[in-house]
Amino acid sequence: MLSVDRLCAGYAGGIVLHEVSLRVRPGSIQAVVGRNGAGKSTLVHTIAGLVRASSGRIEIGGVHVAGRQPHRIAQSGVGLVPQGRRVFSRLTVAEHLHLAAAPWRAPVSGGEGWTVARTLELLPRLAARLRHRGCELSGGEQQMLAIARALLGQPRVLLLDEPCEGLSPDLAARVRELVNGLAADGLTVLLVEQQLQHAIDVADRVAVLEYGRVVYDRPTAEARVDPAPLAAMLSVAAAPPPPPNRPAPRLWPTPPRHPTPRRGRHPMATASSDGTYTFDNGQPDAVPQMQALESFLDPITTRRLAQPVLRPGATCWEVGAGGGSMARRIARAVGDDGHVLATDIDPTHLAAEGNLHVRRHDVRTEPPPGDAFDLIHARLVLLHLPDRRRVLRTLTGALAPGGWLVVEEFDCTAPLRVLTAPTDDAAKLFAQVMDAMMGVLADHGADLGWAQDVHTEMALAGLTDLDTITHSQSWAGGSTGASLYETNSRQLEPDLLAAGLSPNQLNAFRRLVRDPGFAVMSYHFVSTRGRLPK
Repeated sequence: MLSVDRLCAGYAGGIVLHEVSLRVRPGSIQAVVGRNGAGKSTLVHTIAGLVRASSGRIEIGGVHVAGRQPHRIAQSGVGLVPQGRRVFSRLTVAEHLHLAAAPWRAPVSGGEGWTVARTLELLPRLAARLRHRGCELSGGEQQMLAIARALLGQPRVLLLDEPCEGLSPDLAARVRELVNGLAADGLTVLLVEQQLQHAIDVADRVAVLEYGRVVYDRPTAEARVDPAPLAAMLSVAAAPPPPPNRPAPRLWPTPPRHPTPRRGRHPMATASSDGTYTFDNGQPDAVPQMQALESFLDPITTRRLAQPVLRPGATCWEVGAGGGSMARRIARAVGDDGHVLATDIDPTHLAAEGNLHVRRHDVRTEPPPGDAFDLIHARLVLLHLPDRRRVLRTLTGALAPGGWLVVEEFDCTAPLRVLTAPTDDAAKLFAQVMDAMMGVLADHGADLGWAQDVHTEMALAGLTDLDTITHSQSWAGGSTGASLYETNSRQLEPDLLAAGLSPNQLNAFRRLVRDPGFAVMSYHFVSTRGRLPK
């Protein structure tokens, strides 16, 4: 039913998929697993037409579809359940289903076809939530809605991109049971999974992607008998170097994009999968780190929050307020008639004064502290959260009509270009240490390129008047910006040593970023803002 033959695809001239070939029989489940950055989501997006293939074939039921527009591929019988669910926060469940069941979406081939009634029979929880908006659904309910939406497109092939991400074990088991049932009814399923055991439990075959190449593709019966070889392939510690025929990255003057799939976080608080933080406000270097970031970013953010975004008398929420510099600026801007709430998981460095109020709050697990904010500002916060898309939709739901959401992040996938260095070896050392830092952050669940997704996610959440800017500047050795690199190398030192760097290398790196003869471009700071329609 689904045939992928020698498929190559990528982004902006870079190749991610290298001659990938898969065959998925009708009514079977093919799982694709791999480490972060292996190309799993790129494979799904290329089959769905969201990424254009540079070569190779994609066939659905024997019909070549590579190169077609996404809506044409959907009409050919391909349904997509994207990573992060991507439901519309302001639309109700009923509205989602009505749009997905548009009249032109007739069944691709004979048979009963999927109707709203049949879908609700399969997913009865949605029937009880028809009047609820997308932002009012739990993660499991949003996942069920995303599956229902795809089924109403009458697919013959269903692409599932990490459908159990962020779900409780019970809900994840329910999703796997649902997928098995769909395959038993004849639907062909390509399942991207991060958890090997989930893939083994549900799939007929499992393939491993490594650096965009299929290195393993066998029946899961073999993996159930002896899962150790597969587990070893997926171990981060066992990750092999890139294949020899992959273009070698230039370390200087243009270091490579950091090879993580769906990205991580610049040195600030990074959450791992178990909810702990690589960086937190209680660390000894937290204060100089926050001061350095404030010095660099506050002027940019202040310009982004100028009228019409910020006005006198507004009610505002500063999420992850850190040292509180922007919360204080916002409080002054809204005046005595305005109100500012600054929240942080650790408000140690925040102080209430006048119209500025402080609260300990975890945006991951607690409901918003209000639902009628004129401005919500989150800087360097969401990209370290494992369920950042859900949090963004939650923030959108806390806006008053006409209110603004401003999300600002570092894009750590942009190359860190060394401008000047004492020697070529010094420039290579900088690239080596920074690559190791990004690897540590990625191991803790970081999403280095989330900044690139924010504009799209805001649009999907129903915000309007969207605009995005990107700012980058040179950081000279010994400057406030360059001092961040030294601070982060100290905070991450145990992990960096475990990654293979030596104490001598770290000390040389710290001397380098203090050297006035050294200069490097900063990370790209991406600021996106959007307004909730009145």
